[in-house]
Amino acid sequence: MQEQLKQFRIDMLDEIRNECKINYSDPTSEFLNFYTDKLITAEEILEFEEYDIEVIGKNKRKARIDGYSYDSLERSISLFIADFSNNDEIQTLTNTAIEQLKNRVINFLDFVFNNYIQQNLEESSAAFQLSSEILSKKDFINKIKIYIFSDATLSNYVKDISVDDYIDKKVELMIWDINRIFNLVNASLKKEDLNIDLSEFDSRYIPCLKAIEDKEYDSYLAVIDGELLADLYIKYGARLLEGNVRSFLSVRGKINKGIRKTIREDPEIFFVFNNGIACTATNAEIVETNEGLVIKKITNFQIINGGQTTASIANAILQDKARDNVKKISVPMKLTVINEAYIEEQVETNFDYEADENIEQKKEAFISELTSNIARFANSQNKVDESDFFSNHPFHIRFESLARKVYAPPTNGIPYETIWFYERAKGQYTQEQMKLTNAEKKRFANKYPKKQVIKKIDLAKYLMTYYQKPHIVSKGNQFNMRLFATEIEKEWKQSKDHSNFNVYYYKKCIALAILFKNTELLVSHSDWYQAIKSYRANIVTYTISSIFYLLDKYCKGFELDFMRIWNDQKVYPELEQQINILTKVVYDFITDETRPTQNVTEWCKKEACWDRAKNLMDKKIWFLEIDFIKTLVSKSENDSNMVNEKKSQQEIDGIQYQTKVINLGEEYWEKALFWGCQMKMLNETEISFLKSATNFTKHIPTDKQCKKILDIQFKLEEEGFKGV
Repeated sequence: MQEQLKQFRIDMLDEIRNECKINYSDPTSEFLNFYTDKLITAEEILEFEEYDIEVIGKNKRKARIDGYSYDSLERSISLFIADFSNNDEIQTLTNTAIEQLKNRVINFLDFVFNNYIQQNLEESSAAFQLSSEILSKKDFINKIKIYIFSDATLSNYVKDISVDDYIDKKVELMIWDINRIFNLVNASLKKEDLNIDLSEFDSRYIPCLKAIEDKEYDSYLAVIDGELLADLYIKYGARLLEGNVRSFLSVRGKINKGIRKTIREDPEIFFVFNNGIACTATNAEIVETNEGLVIKKITNFQIINGGQTTASIANAILQDKARDNVKKISVPMKLTVINEAYIEEQVETNFDYEADENIEQKKEAFISELTSNIARFANSQNKVDESDFFSNHPFHIRFESLARKVYAPPTNGIPYETIWFYERAKGQYTQEQMKLTNAEKKRFANKYPKKQVIKKIDLAKYLMTYYQKPHIVSKGNQFNMRLFATEIEKEWKQSKDHSNFNVYYYKKCIALAILFKNTELLVSHSDWYQAIKSYRANIVTYTISSIFYLLDKYCKGFELDFMRIWNDQKVYPELEQQINILTKVVYDFITDETRPTQNVTEWCKKEACWDRAKNLMDKKIWFLEIDFIKTLVSKSENDSNMVNEKKSQQEIDGIQYQTKVINLGEEYWEKALFWGCQMKMLNETEISFLKSATNFTKHIPTDKQCKKILDIQFKLEEEGFKGV
């Protein structure tokens, strides 16, 4: 294992150093990117915004942070600091070093809350801006998390990393050394199991009744007392919330006033007025007592509905100091325990072990999908849109399929084609290399270069920028992803045969990715940016959105030459020059002293900011360069590319439709026909289509007929047809 750790660290350093060469970036910055990428993928953290802040206060007291994030649902801020030696030999992270790093972060907090930064630093500085943001949330924050990222190994002498509360706020210290990151990656980026022993909470077991026993899952109806629920949330925070649901709850930050009022004024009747919580688990220890069944232990406990209820009760203790009232509360609870045997059976049945050896990954994916389905159909006090459960949308499946078969042209003297790797599932790029030899890893990296990896959140960022919504992109990945899901769902439904999502569409998306990445590099290397090193994300999305807005307004009938970007795998000189000009214009705009919102980052999140930018473009104060305009191509030319690709896609889809219908077999379609007629769910036309599928040995249905047959199949399965 030690040799594997050494090799992992060598590979990490090679990757970091290579990225520095490509991006002309700072090693510590790339180190942070490496760690946060792994943690975001494993859902250990939700967001990360890089900062490079060092402040020296009175008596040469030093403060430093390298990153920040805010979780509105958990009501916590996270501050990150890096300990990166960039040394080929593994170092040891000692108590002394930990104490020094922790104190740098605590000093920063002191400078914020004592107004030292506000009184002594320039408003335009990153420290001032972040300080303003934290101060605006001071009364709302319950918890402060300090993350130490290190490429060293944690010393065996480090036994206690607890931290005292800070100004009545709970502080947690999380140390991620090279060992811990290695173990996370080695476990296929699987989230650490959440194992809850209720005996640790003053033996407050949960009384329950068994409602359903099934091969798939067991369901229990229970009553959990409010104090226990609050204490669970206080201890485990947003880890209790199922990932997909957590994403949409986190952008709905306000505590339910009705819940708060009931807790404060009528806690005894909370049970009557509240719908309660719905939960899932992968295992539970349930025992018979004199009082009946009780839940003692729960594995991977997830609240899929009732997140706001849970957070509100916890906040009544943390914020309102109303523990006595909370003790009087009882909360209805439905617990669904997903059976391990069923999971094993499904993975065994549906996945080829020889073709895909990463069975644990498949188990996790299956559990995640099943949990999401349960969440989708469960009642909720806050409506959950379909877009909140977007991971398995057919759009992503189609995009991944295109990504695996469309080769990018060779560039920069490299004699071979490459592929852009689309991560539809979390950690896919890393996981596919887990069991490869070093030689195989090199071949993999040649085929799928690291710089050509695109995650769902990245694609959402590129396309929402293209849709001219930079204020939405500026609100962060989670919020942007949710709105992107809604946009894509609209487009998917409008395209009846989905042929718009073809090879040309894919190449256009990759061109947008290249445009975005190149703009990031151009900003980073700009002389004017070196002095501030802030707001890059905002500058990039506003710049690109502005280009597309100006094209729509003043260059009707023409658009960006996406195919030129795709063929060159880089932006062309005239576009690069346009970007260089506009990025500085955008920076001056978002930091303009007349802005109505002091905090630049918060200002960029407001629609009013984008409206003001559009107003400047409408007045021709911002404009496109003539050399760039000359490079535009007619939309009709691109439309013809789209039509050609549609035809190709339709041919491919048609073959796939026929193949699927034939592979299911005549017997399957006979059962579907019988079941549909028995349930009185089929009209005459649908019966006719299904009949054609029951006798294709004589006559194979056309591709269009097969598409219709599969639509009927989907309808029947939605109503309960199992095909067996």
